[in-house]
Amino acid sequence: MKIYHFIDSLDPKSGGTSTFVESFISSQYFSGTNFTNIVVVKQWLQLDSYEMRFNDNKDPNTAAGSLQIKVINYRRLLNLFIKSKSERKSSFVMHFHGLWQPWTWIFLFIRKAGFLSNSIAVVQPHGMLQKYSMYKSHKKKKLVLQIFLGRLLNTANRFIFSSDKEALESLLVKSITIKSYVKINHYIPDNVYSKICDDAERFYNKELNVIFLGRLDEIKNIDVILKAFVETTNDRLILKIAGSGDASYEEYLKSLVSPSFRDRVRFLGFLNQEEKIKQLKCSDFIIMCSKTENFGLSLLEGVAAGCIPIFSDNLHWVSVKFPVNPIVCQYESLQLNLVNTFDRLNKPFYCEENNSISLRQFINQFSEKNILSEYLKLYEKLGN
Repeated sequence: MKIYHFIDSLDPKSGGTSTFVESFISSQYFSGTNFTNIVVVKQWLQLDSYEMRFNDNKDPNTAAGSLQIKVINYRRLLNLFIKSKSERKSSFVMHFHGLWQPWTWIFLFIRKAGFLSNSIAVVQPHGMLQKYSMYKSHKKKKLVLQIFLGRLLNTANRFIFSSDKEALESLLVKSITIKSYVKINHYIPDNVYSKICDDAERFYNKELNVIFLGRLDEIKNIDVILKAFVETTNDRLILKIAGSGDASYEEYLKSLVSPSFRDRVRFLGFLNQEEKIKQLKCSDFIIMCSKTENFGLSLLEGVAAGCIPIFSDNLHWVSVKFPVNPIVCQYESLQLNLVNTFDRLNKPFYCEENNSISLRQFINQFSEKNILSEYLKLYEKLGN
């Protein structure tokens, strides 16, 4: 069965969703199954480069070496369905990773109209429903969601959420009736996990390094983290901001750093995989205090690398057992609570292990093989 994965971009700089989808569709565990992965992207000029990334970097000595990923853009796929009756009538899965682009809405509309009657729609919002519902200033976007998207999404066969918290928040969005959903986590790819968890390469510093890793976006509350950091009296702390985003927003973030703190706040920019692992291994804490987060893959990577997690209690991580005791901040009055947290950070105090779960047990919950098998079971169930 064909699986069309709809995603706006596969640019690693666009965030964790893109990184996850790329590892997901090119996973070695798809090899030998009866599923064919076809990536549907917006940027048609980059189709060849995407296929090279998927198909040329495989180890020919493994089963994954035979895995071929096809890439097509939205317009070409639409033309294919228009011209070929057999394609329109065939059975396939449309897996929507996020709902950012009008093209994805068009395919949902075509399906709702009955032209793709044998297709199966799987919607994985990746936090978008919560984002639209919470931004009061985005009145036009909320109107589109309520009047247009709501009707289209109600026809989906399944929704996929990364946590019960994300599902509950999505169920509260007006105009959307989520009849059926499953909870499936994200994962760290096995080959990345093995590099991150190599304890022999772990670095330790005299100062305490706190790292934020992710897209530079208002939803991540990076400005609140910075405002709190420049108020701390704990002069042992170093704050590292790793990620890229809108240039004007990045300049705004830099303007929040007072002169006396400029040598203790470091903007690292976008990090490739090797640089990211190195920075995580020489950090003591990883911080995440987003307004909303459908999963938060970077926090999982940080914990795997030995970082102690700091996160706000509005995120789903509050219900997860960690191998070390996490530091949880109340989201209400977040800036004040972060100042208090930074003031009392002392690694020996917080480095106590949580005896209820080991690092290995924790990571196994999010192993590539286990999580992908849940997706495959879902596809098989819907296909039958």
